Amino acid sequence: MQLIQITDMHMHREPGEIRQSCVNTDDSLAAVLASIKNRGQIPALIAATGDLAQDPHPEIYNRFGQMVSLLDAPVVTLPGNHDDRAMMSASFSDGSVSCCGELQLGEWQLVFLDTSVPAEVHGSLGQEQLDNLIETISSTSASHILIFMHHHPYPVGTVWLDDIGLENSDLFWDAVGTSARVRGVVCGHIHQQLDCIHKGIRMLGTPSTCVQFVPFSEESDFDDRPPGYRVIELNDDGSIDTRVEWVPLP
Repeated sequence: MQLIQITDMHMHREPGEIRQSCVNTDDSLAAVLASIKNRGQIPALIAATGDLAQDPHPEIYNRFGQMVSLLDAPVVTLPGNHDDRAMMSASFSDGSVSCCGELQLGEWQLVFLDTSVPAEVHGSLGQEQLDNLIETISSTSASHILIFMHHHPYPVGTVWLDDIGLENSDLFWDAVGTSARVRGVVCGHIHQQLDCIHKGIRMLGTPSTCVQFVPFSEESDFDDRPPGYRVIELNDDGSIDTRVEWVPLP
């Protein structure tokens, strides 16, 4: 079963608006979606893991929904620190795009957690979400579990990003540790590639569809890597085959 992760689109209200990154984020997202479409395989799901908008507005979420509809695949979105969950949920109330939640696909239970904190850059999980996560992990009939979130729950070695990751990551890992069926955690937010093992669980981070951050840096700085997305193959035996696809812009 194949999934696609796209993340950190940072779309503006005006489609052609270009800010400090010097990238037209609508154009870069369109290039990524075209690359996915040209693969010739419709994924079982597209996970859009946060920061769809730079500054949230219904026009942005509606435009995003129109753009991803060209892929003919269901899309689950997550709010990032730049997003507004209520606005997203209202914008995606109909059709093939949804916000947060969970679903089971074959032998895999997919869980989508909202780590956004209103008016804050860092992430956090409230007690209700943690309790629901523990309940899902214990009660699902699926053999394997994959968790998606925006903020990274594990230090990536980029100092300023690690300062604004998942603030209560210890509680998250305590919840995840209640079952050996959790196979992976997939995040956005870091604008760079990550693939490692933490506490015996695969940790995957994915480049932005617009600009990347310089890894292992003390302060925020843009890298020269192009936009990207992640292909995720979920196998019935619980293994994950995955790779990042880079999309050079003209």
